[in-house]
Amino acid sequence: MRIAYLLNYSLDKEDGVIRKVKTQIREWNKQNEVQLFCLFSDVKNPPVPAKQYPCDNFLEKKIRLNKEFIDDLEKFSPDVIYMRYTYWNITLGYIQKKYKNIIELNTLDNEEFLLNFTKQKSVKNLIKLILNYCFRGIVLTRASGFVGVTNEIITDKSIMKFKKKNIVIQNPFDLSTCSFRKEIVKSQRLALFFIGSPNQDWHGVDIIELI
Repeated sequence: MRIAYLLNYSLDKEDGVIRKVKTQIREWNKQNEVQLFCLFSDVKNPPVPAKQYPCDNFLEKKIRLNKEFIDDLEKFSPDVIYMRYTYWNITLGYIQKKYKNIIELNTLDNEEFLLNFTKQKSVKNLIKLILNYCFRGIVLTRASGFVGVTNEIITDKSIMKFKKKNIVIQNPFDLSTCSFRKEIVKSQRLALFFIGSPNQDWHGVDIIELI
């Protein structure tokens, strides 16, 4: 199977999102052919191989059809497009009409956009909030199915109302790529395993380490 992975995300650093994408691509490539297409990113040495299509203008991202991306996608000729949920733009609208596409849901989008605006009240965040609220229905209606990272997301009424085929697949993590900070005594059984991103105090890692 030929899988086009569409990402509307900057490749300027290897954060948790990019590490997840790398893990997914590595595993899928064992039995499929996967190509990563990254909209609106322009990084010379990205942490993961990808075709990038830079664009810095917020309005242009929305209303200009990215013909270079469309041409590359047609040459790749995917059986399916897999994408993390992103707000609507004209390029996304075009490919959703033409290709079978699966949307990965990592959050409740309306709530996240509202939270971002509440934390930082700017015109840009307000526009994003309004546009997502107005156009999310188009994006989700045109999806062939959903992959949610939690049951709470998949069963939320804002997602359930679209009546799409869905499955819950938690975020993957390759244990072979990391080292343990504490040694486990052989006579003891590991009772707790924590995965999180750095510099996020609400995780309570300082408390977990004392357990």
